[in-house]
Amino acid sequence: MQEKIIQIYGSSGVGKTTLILQMIKGWILQNEPNDKKYILLIDAENTFPKLKFMRLKPILFQYPNKEIILKNINSNNIEYINYLLIYNPKSYQKQLNLINLLLENFKKSYNKNNINLINNLDAIVIDSISRLIRLEASKSKNAVQFYNNLEFMFEELIQPLLFIQSKLDCKMILNHQITTKPTGEIDPTFKELFGKIKSIWIYLDKNLKNNTYRMKVILDKSKILKKYKITQNGLLFF
Repeated sequence: MQEKIIQIYGSSGVGKTTLILQMIKGWILQNEPNDKKYILLIDAENTFPKLKFMRLKPILFQYPNKEIILKNINSNNIEYINYLLIYNPKSYQKQLNLINLLLENFKKSYNKNNINLINNLDAIVIDSISRLIRLEASKSKNAVQFYNNLEFMFEELIQPLLFIQSKLDCKMILNHQITTKPTGEIDPTFKELFGKIKSIWIYLDKNLKNNTYRMKVILDKSKILKKYKITQNGLLFF
């Protein structure tokens, strides 16, 4: 479903990873205590801040009838870290190996009608999806090969990931690095590729003139704008 895939981008320092961690805690809070659901966090940046994660307050992010709800909620005494599966791939190939392993486990589970870890995934989060793809593509000898390799990696890595998400009907977040245009505007890196995915887009921005933050959330024709500030406990909306 389109509403279960979220793509996030924005300049450095606007709170992208913080938002993701707060959304993860919100999902865990919604599932607990009845469902033993897990969040798979593929930390391609290798920067998971455990202590920060523990102090962040959850964020509720829902979209009933394609109406977006985004707000801070109170936490409780859940051991959130116990519901996180964290993987730190050091290369594109290792990230690809993980996706292939997930795909293989799903097929085995589906064929045998077994309930295992893959069936208990509530969400798959990749931070950032473009980092290792960009590093791998940079090995190309020329521009033509570069773009051909990007298309190949999309088919090889992203399509299986989308298949898994669709079959499990789980949530997914793709956090993006950015590319700056000559005009100074920014786009998610490899926008042409990831723009093919039907998803919610979240753009985080900072106004340098008045030092304020703004979030734009777009789903089909629905759009909301939220102002926020960054605190010790995460993004706080107002």
